[in-house]
Amino acid sequence: MKTKQILAALAMVAAAAANAAGTTYSSRGAFEATLGTSVTDDYENLGYRSPSTLTVFTDAAMNAVLNETRYHSITFPGNNMVWKSLTNYQYCAGCNGEYAMDFTGTSVGTAQGVFGVGFDVLLNAPSVANGLPMHALVRYGDGASEDFVLPLHEWAGEKNGFFFGVTSTSLISSISILNGAGSVGNFSHDNLTIGAAVPEPSALAMSGAGALVLAFVLKRARRKA
Repeated sequence: MKTKQILAALAMVAAAAANAAGTTYSSRGAFEATLGTSVTDDYENLGYRSPSTLTVFTDAAMNAVLNETRYHSITFPGNNMVWKSLTNYQYCAGCNGEYAMDFTGTSVGTAQGVFGVGFDVLLNAPSVANGLPMHALVRYGDGASEDFVLPLHEWAGEKNGFFFGVTSTSLISSISILNGAGSVGNFSHDNLTIGAAVPEPSALAMSGAGALVLAFVLKRARRKA
């Protein structure tokens, strides 16, 4: 009987803290306010540079620069591009291909992923082939996934894109940038930010309440014994 009571108490605490779906952000400020420790890749690292304004990397070479995010170019294998537009560098996968970013091996997460991922979208223009914008397929550490259609955005300079961010207590294991009807669609992003969550007072209080419930159940069980 006491085993059932303990399991019920733990289940009550876990259910109250669960949050399978992701929370999305269109404001970088609001997104970053939810993060504790974080890493931002602005693609300005010298490891991305070459004498030209465009450098092409294999997946392994791209991953090795910061050793945080694992890139996988899908449409054009081994075609990860870091290119300079006017004043800053940015990332694209062949600049009109699908790609995936994996977050299960970062310094600010766990083997299940990271709490938050956000980036500036500088270009999301459909190709002639399919006419549909790229979308973000987010996979969570618990195996669930969500698909977010990203707004259309024609190139208007590196300071005139939009922000997409997502957080989840289930953690984010990967994000794939895909096209629903085909495999191409002009897309580039900059300032990829990944991070861990800021402990919230409510979460700490809930954790404390759970500990008290468990302690109470154990105390009663010892008294009965």
